[in-house]
Amino acid sequence: MDEMSDIIREFLLESYEGLDLLERDLMDYEKNPADKERLTALFRVLHTLKGTGGFLGFSRLEKLSHAGESVLVLLRDGKIAMTPGLASLLLNLVDVLRGGLRRIEADGAEEPADDAVLLERLKSTSETALAPQKQKDPAPVIAASGTNPSGGPGQADSTGSFLAGAAEDSVLRVPVKLLDQLMNLTGEMALMRNQAHQWAETHDDPGLNALLQPMNQLALGIQERVMKARLQPLSQLWSRFPRLVRDTARACGKSVVLEMRGSETEIDRSILEAIRDPLTHLLRNAIDHGIEKPEERKRAGKDADGRIILKAVHEAGMVLLEVSDDGGGLPLDKIRDKAVQEGLLTREQANGLDPEGIAQLIFRPGFSTAEHLSAISGRGVGLDVVKSNLEKTGGKVEVQAVPGRGTTFKLKIPLTLASLTALVIRCGNQSFVVPRVHLQEIIRVQDTSHRGIEYLPEAPVYRLRGKLLPLLFLREVLKLGEAGELPSFHILVLKSENLIFGLVLDEVTDFQEVMVKPLGRHLKAIPFYMGTTVLGDGQVALILDVMGLAQRCQASPAGADPVVAGEGHPAFPQPVKSEMALIFLTPDDGRMAMPLEKVLRLEAFRRSAVEKAGNLEVIQYEGKVLPLVYVSRMLPERRQIPRQEASSDGDGKIQVVMYDNGREEVGLVVDRVLDIVTAPLEIQRAATRSYVTGSMVLQERVTELLDVPALLKAAGLEGKDHGS
Repeated sequence: MDEMSDIIREFLLESYEGLDLLERDLMDYEKNPADKERLTALFRVLHTLKGTGGFLGFSRLEKLSHAGESVLVLLRDGKIAMTPGLASLLLNLVDVLRGGLRRIEADGAEEPADDAVLLERLKSTSETALAPQKQKDPAPVIAASGTNPSGGPGQADSTGSFLAGAAEDSVLRVPVKLLDQLMNLTGEMALMRNQAHQWAETHDDPGLNALLQPMNQLALGIQERVMKARLQPLSQLWSRFPRLVRDTARACGKSVVLEMRGSETEIDRSILEAIRDPLTHLLRNAIDHGIEKPEERKRAGKDADGRIILKAVHEAGMVLLEVSDDGGGLPLDKIRDKAVQEGLLTREQANGLDPEGIAQLIFRPGFSTAEHLSAISGRGVGLDVVKSNLEKTGGKVEVQAVPGRGTTFKLKIPLTLASLTALVIRCGNQSFVVPRVHLQEIIRVQDTSHRGIEYLPEAPVYRLRGKLLPLLFLREVLKLGEAGELPSFHILVLKSENLIFGLVLDEVTDFQEVMVKPLGRHLKAIPFYMGTTVLGDGQVALILDVMGLAQRCQASPAGADPVVAGEGHPAFPQPVKSEMALIFLTPDDGRMAMPLEKVLRLEAFRRSAVEKAGNLEVIQYEGKVLPLVYVSRMLPERRQIPRQEASSDGDGKIQVVMYDNGREEVGLVVDRVLDIVTAPLEIQRAATRSYVTGSMVLQERVTELLDVPALLKAAGLEGKDHGS
């Protein structure tokens, strides 16, 4: 439909949106017929579709909309009452109208169709205009060819466009293809930025370094906004689920209430598309085989109406989804017997499984306990596809069931597949990338006179603060060669869901913002990779799948006695914990450091931009009011010569460290940022003044460690960790 006029394109976009609203409002009005405002909204959509469709010469849309509008007028005037059958008839009209729009979108013209049955039903309802207590439910009409009775697509699916925010009360329509192109260009820009930084590290060029800082902030800002434009709220997908649940429940002779929580949660559109079919399947499954018939529920002491809860929350760069029902739960005994019958397990193995292990069997390909095939779903049928589709996005699915009380499916998926902050590592002369969201800490192991790794009968472990940390050797897992006698190495402490384990590797390089590219077909079957990227030096690096590595790492048996590394095992030295720290200058050539963990970014502002808000100095930053804390002013004076204000560069600018205090961003004004280092932050001398933890030697210079939480608390800007 490349030659379609702009007017028709706009008509289609608005009509798709209107039908989506019409469908949702119809189901809400069915539940609450006293809601006259909802009825007015229904009337408005059909009236607009009729008028605009007629103006553009789409007589079929005009005729169908007029027939539906006549029914709504009778409802509005109280001459007929809303019933489930009438609601089904009007929803059927929505499906036919949506199919008509698709045909116009595809061919540029309406498709001749026989709407006689549907029009006759609508006309009959209008002409009869029975009193509410005497009206009969009109029979539902089968949807016309090409329509979807479970709810049509949203605007992004039907039109290939996306609504992006513009002014406060307006939106701008942007083609999805254009957003994808922008994302690709952003990825190339990020690669060039990383290359420039890497080159600058090896060349002492003050002019280049001065240019790189604002360029880096500009690139990050563009990248963040392009990423935000790609995010869509889950409501874009969830809006069709009330219709799906209603129709499926009616087909099964059940009454089901759908409760949706967290529909405002945003997620990358590519992930949104990937979870559409899994969620649809889980909802149908829950209704058809999870929730009992009303009479059966009453005998069990439950409400006649079944309940499904769809919930979403953000957590550490991931989105957690739950689909819960209050039905009969999984038939665990039947699942176990079926697994033995099909030869998946021996009877001894099956008897040794706990309930969670038995429940996981339903994800086996083709596994089902259904005695009769269902046209809607079957508990276990297709669940292997649900699992595999989620794993393609780097996600996973788990199931928990309580017999007689219900089943919960938990889905964990990444927020986006486009970019991530990652730690670049090296092992066996190859570079790899580890997503930062999984990283707990970095342990640098040196001094070969000590032995720090112990061996249980089944696996190597490291004793970390009194607890045994299971280990994986990356060289061995990826078949890069044996660890051998290593003079020094690193252990990454990683967390995947409830498992914390250590990944032993050769070298830690630095953190980079990387653009994620999909794996080739030949690598998708390997469980240890989730994608690939190009580093700042031009190298192609594989992104490690921490969840896949966690599955490989088996936790040691509780209470087992460790065996100290000895013959047959390499001797490893005692580790020294390393952290990344930001070093900055203080007055009179003093040096101070702060942990980098909660540092968000570095910024430079003109002094003239600083304003007063009560007792605080603030600055306007990205539409927010950012409070400033001058570190030098807060530190107690020990010198006879008073310290001066934080210095500025030649343009009259102040350097600000953007810090996350757990509640909001705070700007820490420092004299001058010197470096970012990775080193053991071990206090060697006690603090001699407030807001300082102590001092140590970093880069062969005595350096104080700033106690940022205490400093912010004194400034009245403490975060949630301090009780606010």
